[in-house]
Amino acid sequence: MSTPALPSGVHRPSCLQGLAYGVDALATSLPLFLSDPGFPTGKLLLLTGTSLSKTDLLDQIKQGLGDRLGGVFSSIGQHSPVNAINNGLDEARRIGAVGLIAFGGGSVVDAGKVISYLHNEKFGKSGPLSYSVKS
Repeated sequence: MSTPALPSGVHRPSCLQGLAYGVDALATSLPLFLSDPGFPTGKLLLLTGTSLSKTDLLDQIKQGLGDRLGGVFSSIGQHSPVNAINNGLDEARRIGAVGLIAFGGGSVVDAGKVISYLHNEKFGKSGPLSYSVKS
């Protein structure tokens, strides 16, 4: 009997640097992210989808970010379409974002990781880090 071949390859850790979740994620985790010594200092781009962009939860995050908020990109659609990712990357570059806050479900979180990855691949390792607040 032959032994099946085991998969092999290289794993590169995700660009996602942190994930906040739970009922009190906005009240407890966002301040922890911002006060962490490893959290980047500078402008942050807030990523979200069109549905959450119309809620008071987005306003709470914007208030929590204060003057660290460099901009909001709210065009992430279902399944993280490529054009939204490219536009988000352009916006991150335009504002000089040092970090991304992805607020939403899987598509927004995935988009944040891809934007961070693409930035690093295209422009060097000084790109924005990705953090997520799950909805």
